[in-house]
Amino acid sequence: MDWLPDELLLQFFDGSSIAELCALSRVSSRWRSIARSHPTFWRSVSIREWEVSRGALPTFLERVRQCPEAPLDIEFDFDLDVPKAVLDAVRANLQRATSIRMSSREENWPLSTFDVPAPRLRRLEMSACQRSHHSPAAAAPATTTIFAGQAPQLRSVKFADLIFWLDLSAVVKFPAVVDVDVSFSSAFSSDLPADMFDRLARLFPHMQSLVVNVFDYAKGQPARRFYASPLSDAASETFAGLKQLELWNSPACAATLSKLPVEAIPSIALFNNIFNEPEVIRVLLPFAGDVCLSYDRCDARSGSRKLVMSVLDGDRRLQRTLEASDGESLYSANMMRASMSTRLVALSIDKAAAWYSLITAVDILPALRVLRLAFSGDQVWSTIKSVASPVSYERSIRCPSLRTWVLHTDGEVVVWPSALVEKLFTAVVFLRRCADLQLHNVVLLDYGEGSEALESAATFGFKDLVVTVDPNSESWFDGLI
Repeated sequence: MDWLPDELLLQFFDGSSIAELCALSRVSSRWRSIARSHPTFWRSVSIREWEVSRGALPTFLERVRQCPEAPLDIEFDFDLDVPKAVLDAVRANLQRATSIRMSSREENWPLSTFDVPAPRLRRLEMSACQRSHHSPAAAAPATTTIFAGQAPQLRSVKFADLIFWLDLSAVVKFPAVVDVDVSFSSAFSSDLPADMFDRLARLFPHMQSLVVNVFDYAKGQPARRFYASPLSDAASETFAGLKQLELWNSPACAATLSKLPVEAIPSIALFNNIFNEPEVIRVLLPFAGDVCLSYDRCDARSGSRKLVMSVLDGDRRLQRTLEASDGESLYSANMMRASMSTRLVALSIDKAAAWYSLITAVDILPALRVLRLAFSGDQVWSTIKSVASPVSYERSIRCPSLRTWVLHTDGEVVVWPSALVEKLFTAVVFLRRCADLQLHNVVLLDYGEGSEALESAATFGFKDLVVTVDPNSESWFDGLI
């Protein structure tokens, strides 16, 4: 390659990792010289704590000056407080930074580091790992304006355990930011203001995606809810413009949700629903529209399940998606009877116990058109003993609108024993010759194949039989309702 002229070498470098290439001992001095003048050579800079402690920062400063106009991605992690020399280096290069990811031991970030324009900055991540003895925002002059009010391209913000951002909401805003992710651990949660959501709306008036995680636990004590104050009119308008809202831990409760305009947000997710509050469904679920409900496994390793509700409008178009992890308390017979039983048009369950509790507690699902039972192979065979007991099926459930019944197993094809299948079929009352039976990765034992299997299905009242191997189950109700 050494025979290439300089301009062709630069074109070669365009498709290479220049920093890694020049770190190789076999690279010639000519390559190194040309690469150092290449605009992408210093695009990504990681400032390592051990290098700074050895006095390597001046070398970093000298190198970044070689391409003063090139965009720069800055990243550093410090277990101790960030040295002033590092903060000065970041400040000196803010005008060219396109992304910054920085973390330190404490939240004591001098705001003067960020009081210059950042015209290229698109992504900012800041975090701390323990609480400072004083708030840097409180100690900063009232005239301090982060990025001098000039960060027109900043689109994504993520900060962890940095309460001072909320304190800035009275003097600064970032209208271009659309993705916001904030989190607070137990050391910070007790100091969170009740108007946190108001302050976030003032800081980021045009945000479209918001993730809030407050981990408020005390050792040996139950988790504490985050009680949000009512939103102002301006904040309500901002939240009504959200496309996606995620609440984790303490804010994932009815006390917080009741203060937000959830009826205007098309996608809402609750994670670690630690309070077991079925009433959150009453807060979240619109009063009109058909409901598709899925209570299926989301992590094969841990066995955890996720509740997903899709609300459809009158034209069967998706209107809103509600999601909750650890959602067993939300999927309850009482909630089914009170909130969803008359509106449920599609139901998917992959836990046998949840299915049994439903059919023993709910008499009728009048609008249900699609029923999907997605038991794993282990559940299929371990369930035979329980379904043989008449106690499990003392009552049946009526589904007069049922048109499709799906038996599904993920992965390998699984043989479902006839004892289980017959108990399932006799526990649901539906109109004969009106519903199809679909088998996804499922073989029915003792029911034969082809026309023989179709005849067997017809004895239970099914109109048709469809057998599918390895179906796409991500949108299982598409085309079925």
